[in-house]
Amino acid sequence: MTPAQVTAAPLVPGHAKSWVVLAIYLLATAAASITGSFASNPDTSSWYQALNQPPFQPPSWAFGVVWPILYLLMAYAGWRADTAAPQANKSGLRLRYSAQLLLNAAWTIAFFALQSIIGGLIVILALLVSIIIWMLAARQYDRLAAWLFAPYVAWVTFATLLNGSYVLLN
Repeated sequence: MTPAQVTAAPLVPGHAKSWVVLAIYLLATAAASITGSFASNPDTSSWYQALNQPPFQPPSWAFGVVWPILYLLMAYAGWRADTAAPQANKSGLRLRYSAQLLLNAAWTIAFFALQSIIGGLIVILALLVSIIIWMLAARQYDRLAAWLFAPYVAWVTFATLLNGSYVLLN
């Protein structure tokens, strides 16, 4: 598909089926978020508190502010790209979206629940790659959808640096 053929999704769903697709993206993204929240509680985890933390570690409340915004942007971006993609390309786009969601939840499980900072680093590197892959695929159908993932890729890049710092410091 050439750049001139890129179409844009509407800003909001226009019909019932489109609302259902948006709801599915919101629910799937919320499921990843909830899975992650069950796997971690850094404020009360004695293991996490005992780790040597990098000097640029944000306060724990920052994660509670940033992640809900990122999850909403992710779901909206997923819906936009899905809406703009031709029917024949939807399954591949959905598979890529699902892969990054699974890795998103898997990082929290690896890092916090399994208390593996090296395992977390491996997962977050795969997550970062999967986010970029989804962005490149989505860009073919809706550029705004791809750009809506930019804060997510920035935050995960920062989180990758944090995770790498934990590996080096511990």
